[in-house]
Amino acid sequence: MQSTTFELIKTALKCDATLAPADRTKLLATLRSNGKTPPAPPANTGPTVMRRIEAARRLGRTLRSVDQLAAEGVLKKVVLPGRQRSAGILESSLVAVISAAA
Repeated sequence: MQSTTFELIKTALKCDATLAPADRTKLLATLRSNGKTPPAPPANTGPTVMRRIEAARRLGRTLRSVDQLAAEGVLKKVVLPGRQRSAGILESSLVAVISAAA
């Protein structure tokens, strides 16, 4: 498909108010791949990192409490390579603390 044809179809789809943006994106991706459905993104199998505020909310505590638990080694902070500060709290360590308290 020529790029001008693709742009024409893209503009026509933008003008259609009944078409949801997600459906429009899906149609355009199908057109780009010559009718083949694009592959699904790979499932995330790595560890989940939570922000400190989310960990505090799930524990029902303050940010300071979360920081103290991390300093004591109860919660595991995740530090990315080449960084000084942590990116967040490892969700598995938070779940372990919650299940131990229950």
